[in-house]
Amino acid sequence: MRLQVVLLHFQSFSTPDEDGQHYVLKFIITSDAAVGKSSLLVRLTDRRFLATPDPTLGVEFGSKLITLPGPESTVVKLQLAQRACAASPGAIIGGGW
Repeated sequence: MRLQVVLLHFQSFSTPDEDGQHYVLKFIITSDAAVGKSSLLVRLTDRRFLATPDPTLGVEFGSKLITLPGPESTVVKLQLAQRACAASPGAIIGGGW
């Protein structure tokens, strides 16, 4: 039972009205059933713990904005997805995510 967090996509951009760079990182969480993928996703995005999570049917998504300290305003958007063991990887990737 190994939990994997895989980076699928990285994007860097800047906006004309703001200083600094902004980043988008898209991750997928995969593992066997009943390992804690949903609990990890909720803990990272909502800062809460699921004591008794329901089984995932299909795919769950979450995101979090992180502002890095420093002289320039750098924002990192983490987008996370976790899929049920029975769901195919194409359920996430093929869905335009």
